[in-house]
Amino acid sequence: MTTLPAPFATAFARVTLTANMLAIVALLAFVAQKDAVHTGIEPRWLAAPFLIVLIAACWTHRTQPSRIARLAIVTSLAGGTLPIYLHWQQHLMSYGAWISAGMPEPRSVGPAFAIFFLAYGALALAVGLRPASR
Repeated sequence: MTTLPAPFATAFARVTLTANMLAIVALLAFVAQKDAVHTGIEPRWLAAPFLIVLIAACWTHRTQPSRIARLAIVTSLAGGTLPIYLHWQQHLMSYGAWISAGMPEPRSVGPAFAIFFLAYGALALAVGLRPASR
């Protein structure tokens, strides 16, 4: 098994964690501000980048276990399930599915969704901008 130098592994885990969190925030912001529920692509495909980051985070954790790498794994799993959940709740649909469903109006995401979005964004900034400990 190849071991990564500790500073590189920590930086790599921090980058994957921050990328996950920002991607989740971007997806939540996209859903929250939309005036229609359809997209040009199949929403479940949005889980694919999180799978790639999950593999990278698992590799980082295996070579240099750390709390940040574990957090990156957890956010990869959360980010991978989010597009599937949004599709299942019909907050995000492909254009064809939206037409087939009778072109429904966007459903309100509610205040809990906004609170989650803001808290997740604050956490992403806090983790991403925190200086590395020595």
